[in-house]
Amino acid sequence: LSFIRKLEGKDKTLLYGRSAVPVRAFSEDTAALTIDMMQTAAKEGTAKKLSVLPFPVAAKTGTSGNDAGNTSAWTIACTALHTVGVWMGNADNSLTDITGGGLPCHYAMLLNKKLYEHGAPPAFTLPPSVTECSIDMTGYSNDHIVRLAAPDQPPGTTARELFRKDFVPKENSAIYTQPHDQATVSLKDGAICIDLCHTQYYDYEIMREDNDNNTEIYSGEIDGTFTDKTVSPGKKYRYRIRPYYIGESGARIYGEEIVTPYVMTGKAPLPDKWWKR
Repeated sequence: LSFIRKLEGKDKTLLYGRSAVPVRAFSEDTAALTIDMMQTAAKEGTAKKLSVLPFPVAAKTGTSGNDAGNTSAWTIACTALHTVGVWMGNADNSLTDITGGGLPCHYAMLLNKKLYEHGAPPAFTLPPSVTECSIDMTGYSNDHIVRLAAPDQPPGTTARELFRKDFVPKENSAIYTQPHDQATVSLKDGAICIDLCHTQYYDYEIMREDNDNNTEIYSGEIDGTFTDKTVSPGKKYRYRIRPYYIGESGARIYGEEIVTPYVMTGKAPLPDKWWKR
């Protein structure tokens, strides 16, 4: 770090000139990923006062102090052309109630507004070593593992994120690449109950088989258990169940078919004898 760029004599002769030798502190991909995170901070994080600017800006705020309170507050904001730093505090290091996301961020916004009053800076660019991928947010919220989204995963279950090409996730979403589930059947009060495990992810298409028919009896959402109350007493039934989800394209994406064991319903109760009435 140098504060003197050059020294000139009375006749403008150069007495001293600093020849800066640039030294790369971060790789291109690390810098690009850091800038991307800082753009998020400027859009919706602690530096969101900068979000009113009509051009791309990246920023980081900070507040420091001690157990008694704050002593320093700052915001560093950058575009593809300039970096603006705003610090606020007291010269004697006494306490202040200012935070980095407050007045420093506000003044950083005003400085950038003035800097580009005659034209916006160019957008940030990504180096070839960085790529964007769609990741599965459902699986991530379950087990905190980053996986690639399925090709036609449902809207609202994915997010676009940047990665170094060497560190792109290798694993695909197990939930949506091939929908799958397990089913158990039971008999209760003359109806057949089908319990399913993953109803928070999928809809279901249910076919019922008996000696006489093979009929689709349901298609849609299920809240844990599907109850078939249309069965007849004294008959044997089996179900074929296909989990599916509606993909981003609007098409149904079907998974593995589940075939249940046969279930025998109970016999119908005998009518009352007339002589017992």
